[in-house]
Amino acid sequence: MYLDKIARELVRYRSITRVAKWIKQLTTYHRIQGSNGLIEASEFIEKELKNWCDSVDKMLIRKEHDIGLLKMPPKWNVKDAELWLKKPKEKLLLKLSDHPTMVVAHSPPTNDWIEGEVVNVDRGVSDEDYPRSLEGKFVLAYGSARIVYRKASERGALGVLLYSKRNIPSSAVPYFGLFLSYDELKNKRTIALSISRKIADELLSMLNKGEKVVVRAYVHAELSDNPVLPVIVASIQGTRSEGFGVVAHYCHPMPGANDNASGVVGALETAAILSTAIRNGFPKPDKTMYFIFVPEYYGTQGLLFNNRELAKQLLGIINLDMIGEKQEDAGSILSHILSSIALPTYVDAVLDYALRKLLPATHAYSEVHRPLMIRYTVSPYNDGSDHDVFISEGIPAIMLNQWPDKYYHTDLDDVDHVDLELITRISASTATTLYYLSTLKEPYLEELVDLTYDFYNYVIYEWKFTRKINSRLASILAKHYSRGIELIYKHYGVVIALKLAEKLRREFKEELHTHTHSDTRKPKKVFKGILSLEYIRDLDKEVYDELVKMIEDNPKLRVILLREALFLANGEYTLNDIYLALIAEYGEGAINFNDLVKFFDLLERVKLIKYQ
Repeated sequence: MYLDKIARELVRYRSITRVAKWIKQLTTYHRIQGSNGLIEASEFIEKELKNWCDSVDKMLIRKEHDIGLLKMPPKWNVKDAELWLKKPKEKLLLKLSDHPTMVVAHSPPTNDWIEGEVVNVDRGVSDEDYPRSLEGKFVLAYGSARIVYRKASERGALGVLLYSKRNIPSSAVPYFGLFLSYDELKNKRTIALSISRKIADELLSMLNKGEKVVVRAYVHAELSDNPVLPVIVASIQGTRSEGFGVVAHYCHPMPGANDNASGVVGALETAAILSTAIRNGFPKPDKTMYFIFVPEYYGTQGLLFNNRELAKQLLGIINLDMIGEKQEDAGSILSHILSSIALPTYVDAVLDYALRKLLPATHAYSEVHRPLMIRYTVSPYNDGSDHDVFISEGIPAIMLNQWPDKYYHTDLDDVDHVDLELITRISASTATTLYYLSTLKEPYLEELVDLTYDFYNYVIYEWKFTRKINSRLASILAKHYSRGIELIYKHYGVVIALKLAEKLRREFKEELHTHTHSDTRKPKKVFKGILSLEYIRDLDKEVYDELVKMIEDNPKLRVILLREALFLANGEYTLNDIYLALIAEYGEGAINFNDLVKFFDLLERVKLIKYQ
């Protein structure tokens, strides 16, 4: 196979030394969106890319740029901070120099030291959790940072102390962000601090004994209204400008090794592998290979909405986000997250094959099988990173991600927990995928068609077995995934792709309709990019509260409704069609039809969808 040959050759050009050097440097920047550390990190990335790419361009996303429904975060630089316990005893709890995540991103500063009594509000996301006034007090809570902050600041709190109930080390200080606009923060005096669960338990123990708990804190930070979000687009140019790309977000606090210095160095290493191979005699590609580095979501929407020419050239994207964990240490699994069922792509098939060839493996006792030495799985579309934005704009996008990770979004996410070998092998797999698709010609085009057909066959049977979906739902999967095979005809002109797409649909013969509902309205999304609940909050607080409650009652609906259902809302599918696609993809019981209808009816109220 041509793909085998490329994989065998390219893996030789990976370098653990390069990756180690890059990740060590990136983790020295406090890469909060809107900060100087973000700009410094972008300059480092830009400099390194110039060693490997034909072109390197930087776009500075500012307030005047279109970023869809998102609100531009403020410019924010934290200089110093401390938190002390004053009563019933005095001791230092945290200082910024030791715990860079202790100040919640975009927290307002203090003019001087502030001191106040601590009040426990538990989760702190409903009004019933709070007393009427919090003047001169600190709130202790574990709910949504943004919601807790709003409710506490509205009641005059001096500060909020946020902790996490996730499965993280008790000494870890979590990373939280407010991500409110400058206009919302400029007159706020409430500060926001993050504390470890160990500290939270200590405070709660004293409060439960009836002791008066007083803390003292200060935050030295600069908050202003002229943020800059650098986006870097580099390329190894082909004879045509259209092509495939890799994206990684480089924001997040120091150290942020796995999230997401690992993805950034993976993308850099992908470029280095390809560049080195071409310099050593590999033919130049026909299609251009792109390497995109963004502040998560904000930078991606800023890029795609303000550079439409680039968006038109992208045929598919691989998103590298948290790829570097030591699996046994972090407790993680490498997930290959497919593109949306609304935008299936043959890129998934090629990447899966490359990963299975190049990930660490061994031989079984009988020598007839080559099992992988790491945990790896293929997953239906899931959200949470920049692939969401590409899909929202009609560009197929997939994600490689390791999850769970007990160090995620904490100050313990450092290089000690990084698997450099794994990063280089994922990079080599990504490089193999990009180069294969960028150079593919006869007589190897049918190889891609066969590979994609086999891959989707495997996925559908896997979903049937693990989710126990019936034949009717399997036929719906085949109908959607067959478009990923047809895409080969669109991009490469291979007629046999149309025949194998039809064969996949015949393989899973459609039965009589089940789960049929009478509502035949066809919703159509009428906004760009991803949905922002914050945007809806400003439009209609009642609709916002309804949506938040739906997601709190069933967290799966965040991905199923806020992302995948909207990707399918193109004005062609009825509500029943969308419902069937969702339960085929995620399994029966993942969503009920009434919730789907309620969701779209709520969005129609705020004019974010319209019915055809």
